[in-house]
Amino acid sequence: MVADTLAEQAGAALAAGAGREKEPPHADR
Repeated sequence: MVADTLAEQAGAALAAGAGREKEPPHADR
């Protein structure tokens, strides 16, 4: 279902955001 896909994307986004916070600011470049 679409809801499942949105939930997976939201979870992935949260996980990526949490991992990004642990990394130094210049890691994205």
